[in-house]
Amino acid sequence: MSLKVGVFIVIEGIDGAGKTLHSKNLCLQLHRKGYLARYTAEPSGNVIGRLLRREFLNRRKAPPEVETLLLLQIVSNISDRR
Repeated sequence: MSLKVGVFIVIEGIDGAGKTLHSKNLCLQLHRKGYLARYTAEPSGNVIGRLLRREFLNRRKAPPEVETLLLLQIVSNISDRR
């Protein structure tokens, strides 16, 4: 069994710049070309997202507990979209 190398594409910008629109369109185009693509978003609007944002803005390095919350949120986002 051979493993395929994936790519993680990040689109950044200010609020209202069209990040969601362009991200979803890119995902759609990749699907049409036969690629497996998955749209995800950073956790920013929920309780964990607000906690993470506050911790990362107030520190250079987040404590292990905050990094763990971030990883759990990412896994949750991925599993929710399957």
